[in-house]
Amino acid sequence: RSTQKAIGDLKEAIAIGGNVLPPDLSTVTMLNGKPVSKTEATSIDDALKMLEDDKKTQGEEQLVPDKIIFSKDPARKKDELNRFSRLLRSKDWKARRIASKVLGRSDDLDMVPELIYALSDRDSVVNRNAETSLRLISRKLDKYHIPKEGGVTEQDRIKAQREWKTWFLELRPDYIFVE
Repeated sequence: RSTQKAIGDLKEAIAIGGNVLPPDLSTVTMLNGKPVSKTEATSIDDALKMLEDDKKTQGEEQLVPDKIIFSKDPARKKDELNRFSRLLRSKDWKARRIASKVLGRSDDLDMVPELIYALSDRDSVVNRNAETSLRLISRKLDKYHIPKEGGVTEQDRIKAQREWKTWFLELRPDYIFVE
């Protein structure tokens, strides 16, 4: 009994450390030391194909922005980033939400103007994802210009764009924003 107390209750489909395992273990692979289902889009090409295919975007849970890994080849990575930045102007709200989240994982200052543009989106989730991405790229994790909760007003969007533009122009004073 004491051994059973020390071990505790065994939970089904829970890995050590709290990592939740996918329901179908036959499709599991390890990615960065964590179990990931092979059906999840973890490569850039898979994610972009899913976003471009209207039938597949309905399974939004298959798109895992936090687990997407960019190419190590600089030219290919630049191409992947440009493809995601074009998705910020997509009519599909799911594509815009995912693109605004993925671009922040790039650590590329060239994506900052695109993310600042995403702050003008009417979807508050896109706004919050874009600001989170900007905070990650800028390493200013405590800067919030858009409310964390509730609705996002046009004033909030304009203020956030102005603040992030000011920050970016301090880094690249020769950059010209096209309105």
